[in-house]
Formats: sequence, structure tokens, C-alpha cells
Amino acid sequence: RIRLTIYSTFASSNKPSYFLFPLQQPQVVAARAVRALQPEMATSTQAAQTLVPSYPLRHDRPAYHIAPRQGWLNDPNGPLFYKGYYHMFYQHVPEGCTWSFGLVWAHAVSPDLVHWEHLPHAVVPTPGGLDSDGCFSGCATIDENGVPTIMYT
Repeated sequence: RIRLTIYSTFASSNKPSYFLFPLQQPQVVAARAVRALQPEMATSTQAAQTLVPSYPLRHDRPAYHIAPRQGWLNDPNGPLFYKGYYHMFYQHVPEGCTWSFGLVWAHAVSPDLVHWEHLPHAVVPTPGGLDSDGCFSGCATIDENGVPTIMYT
């Protein structure tokens, strides 16, 4: 499982970084975000943790964005709700932290948009096929027969 966090991501070099601004106390930012989402909650680490009680706040991981366990994430594609779960697909390079050929579509599901479970990759390049360089942008939908369908370039 992974979680959504409160930090935004940017990189000033090829090394990933997860700071919106320099943080001395990540719980303060978390508390502000909680206050924005649920004003009646206190501005404490405990209040911030009530959104995601099973995960400690960390300065080196995003907390309000879906994130892979490792590798590079880009271009969320095809979010949908199906059989009680939110599904998110996104471009993923599992072996590195920068864009490269061989992109796959990662797949994660959540019952609440806070706690995410990663599933096996949804779409992978076909060796020698039209998508051998990678599976790029696209979308997902539920077709007229109720079948989840992915379309990509």
C-alpha cells in the first residue's frame, strides 16, 4: 500500500525531491492541509495523521499524490470508478527516476482515494510491436457493455 500526501513534487536535478518549500516540521504543513480539508480538526500531528493513520509523515515522500514504491511516475491516465474502487493508471518507469523508453502503465486501486494498493502493470510494451518503445498517453473508460477499456498511444 501507498498513501497520498501533502507535499508537491519537483526536481531541480535528476534526483527526485518532494518539497513544496523547505520544511523543518512536516507535521505543520500536514496540519494546514488537514485544516483546509476539515476545518474542525486541530492543527496537530495527531490531527494530520487521522487522514492516513497507518503511515507516518515523512519529508522524503509525497503525501497528497499517488506515488510508486520506486521509479518514475508521469502522466496519470484513465482514472475511473469500477465495482466500488477508484482505479488510477499512470506512466511508470520502474527501473529509474527519469523518463525513458519502455514506459508501462502502472495500476493502483483505492477504496477511498487515500489508501492505494498497487496492482500488476496494466499495459506493457509488446516486443517488436507498435508499442515496443513504450505505452504512452491514453485513457480508460467503461464501455457500453460495462467492461473497463484502456486506449493508449
